[in-house]
Parts: sequence; structure tokens; C-alpha cells
Amino acid sequence: MPPSGAASSPQEPRPPICGQGIPTKELIDAAIELSQTTKGCYRLPPPDSGEPPPQGTLHVRLEVAHDGQIATARVFEDSLGAPDIARCLVEKFLAARLPPTAEGCVIINVPFTFKVKDPPESEGGD
Repeated sequence: MPPSGAASSPQEPRPPICGQGIPTKELIDAAIELSQTTKGCYRLPPPDSGEPPPQGTLHVRLEVAHDGQIATARVFEDSLGAPDIARCLVEKFLAARLPPTAEGCVIINVPFTFKVKDPPESEGGD
């Protein structure tokens, strides 16, 4: 117990709660542009594997600090069920930097939809 009248140790300041910041149009546009650079994360299984290609949705939640640093990126919804793709997306976001926020820490949810395109139908008949 500290002696009477002694100053107690100061408490660490609490970090601001993320999500109370204000995103700018520039920040949202940059997050969309960044999401377009992640296409290399999607890989089809080898044709002879017999595995169906992964299809579904995956949402990544970004917490962007005031300076544009992506503090956290995590998958919060996943019907794709492909951990390698999810991990690749998170790593790409964490390695990037976005423009500064207008104020405080901002949360951005980035949705991805993975769908295999049907092969083009051949024209003409036999």
C-alpha cells in the first residue's frame, strides 16, 4: 500500500473504440481498389482432384487507424469454406495501407463473392 499522500501510478490511456471514426470517400474507394488486387488469392483445385471449385461469400472486417494503417483484418462471415483463400485475403489487407480517416478508427466491411463462371456455350450444332 502506498504511503498516504503518495501519487498512485497513472493508468494507461485506453485506446479509442474502433468504429467511431468517420470514413472518407477516398478511404472507401481505396478499400474497394485494394480488394480488386486480391484476385490472386482465389485458386481452382487441380482438374484431376475431383474437388469442386470453392464458391460462396466471405466478408473481411478491416479496422483502419486514423493514419490509414490497417490495424486488424479478420474474416467475420464465410460460406466459402476455403481457409487458404481467407488467410491470403487477410494477409494482403494487413500488408497494405489506406488513406487516413477523417477522424478516429474506422471499420470497413469488405464483401467478396466467389462464383465459377459457366463455360461459354458453343455455337452451331453437330
